[in-house]
Amino acid sequence: MKLPRCFLFLWVVTGSLAAQERTATLIGYCRSVYLHPAQDTVLLDQFPIYFTTFDGLSDRLPLYDFTENRFLFSGELRPSTGFSEDIYMADFIRLSDEVKEWGSFSLSIPFQDKNTNGIPDIVEAGGPQLRQASTASFVSSWPNNSQRAFAGIVFKETGTSGGVFQFGGSRLVNIAWNALRLEGQVSYDPLTRIAKLRLSLLSPSRQDFPLTAQFS
Repeated sequence: MKLPRCFLFLWVVTGSLAAQERTATLIGYCRSVYLHPAQDTVLLDQFPIYFTTFDGLSDRLPLYDFTENRFLFSGELRPSTGFSEDIYMADFIRLSDEVKEWGSFSLSIPFQDKNTNGIPDIVEAGGPQLRQASTASFVSSWPNNSQRAFAGIVFKETGTSGGVFQFGGSRLVNIAWNALRLEGQVSYDPLTRIAKLRLSLLSPSRQDFPLTAQFS
């Protein structure tokens, strides 16, 4: 799976000095959120919908690896560029044994920052409750050009990392999602000029990223 790209909000929240090595603890949040596979109950065939990073193209399958003959389902819903900071976008594919439909998905949600820390509540794992009216649309690029639009709510409980997009009234389209939180430590030894960074992505599933760099 292709991982979502993250812009991190990083803080040094603790620090210590042991011998010559200095360490600090880091906390980060992504500007993107992760979308789980979903079912569109408006359609009768019930094939699952998979999401991946928006590429801005409508004349080809989204993020397809032709070398390995597979799709790259990152699940990334990210802020749009060139439109509005309140609009998030992804590409989608309805898939069973073969591709049934593909196109783009957009979510329009007003900016909310209840705890005034500069981080949008939709991307803040463990942050304030989120319950906002929003609109979403699926724009099909294949097999035909069409659009399905829905009104609904974006919901997340206080202190949790995940929530649900609920659209369509009695004909619901439910999409589970997770805000992405990273934690880790960075250490720097001024004698060897080596910095070590270890980050862990805590949601939707834990993944570790150890990095080492030497500075001249």
